[in-house]
Amino acid sequence: MSRAEPQELGCCVADTCVQQLGVIVQLLPVETAVASVRQGAGLSRLRDEMGEARAVIQVADLEPYGIAADGLTREVVDTKKAVPYRAELHQVLLSQFTSNLRVALVDEEVTKHDAIVGTNISIITPNPDVATPEYLLALFSSQAFHARMERLTGGSTLAQLSVSALKGLEIPVPSLARQQELGRAFKHAAAAARAAKRIVAAQSTLLEHAALDLWEEARQDA
Repeated sequence: MSRAEPQELGCCVADTCVQQLGVIVQLLPVETAVASVRQGAGLSRLRDEMGEARAVIQVADLEPYGIAADGLTREVVDTKKAVPYRAELHQVLLSQFTSNLRVALVDEEVTKHDAIVGTNISIITPNPDVATPEYLLALFSSQAFHARMERLTGGSTLAQLSVSALKGLEIPVPSLARQQELGRAFKHAAAAARAAKRIVAAQSTLLEHAALDLWEEARQDA
């Protein structure tokens, strides 16, 4: 099929849409589906001994169920230079190393810390009229997206998804109603995962204390 003469499919053209069960899903480049995509801060260029201490979001801080704002590291930076990298509400943050893709949504708690986005992270500002922040979070967190990235990079552990590559990447964009449905489902799943992680951490702590107590009892009985 020639790209110069796309065939009609429903209300869209076959080059840019797919149709499943009567629902039109557009395939759009990320740069078309969102308001902007840009690079996180290169901290070496922002550090300034005469500046102010600011919380910095790093790749390890990115979690689909939320960024632990209280645990962010702090760097003394030039506050004027840091302005373009300030984390804004509802931005989606995506790590650039495809072997360790991590994603998070900036919430109100993070904005209260006036945090800046650090190195090796793409800052995606959504256009909610096209793709909602919650949907993008769910999509970029999915195993399907991770598998696609691995295929594109040949599984290389050093491969990076640059800002320019991310902008050109086509993603499925369903109706806003469907996006909201998927976003809500992912939110519930992420909340359950977060609760499970806390339970596992608490149980691990209890087991560790129990093991230490047993060692102490054995020493005393020896």
